[in-house]
Amino acid sequence: MDESRDIERSLGRVEGKVDRLENDVKEIKAILQEAHAAISGRVGSLEHSRTKLLGTVGTISAVFGILGSWLVTHLLPRFPH
Repeated sequence: MDESRDIERSLGRVEGKVDRLENDVKEIKAILQEAHAAISGRVGSLEHSRTKLLGTVGTISAVFGILGSWLVTHLLPRFPH
């Protein structure tokens, strides 16, 4: 009789610990989901900034390319070699 009570108490303690572990896992999962959402937002912002920067650099490069081409075709022939 005493052994079965001891076993039941032990099982109750184990069940309590398992329940606490389940709660801890749920809390950690919620924290990780929040962190993932925050990081996704930051990464999206960085990707957007990078895209804008690449577009700006491309535009500036095109302008300088056109300007250089115009200078070579219009001004260079005027100078004697």
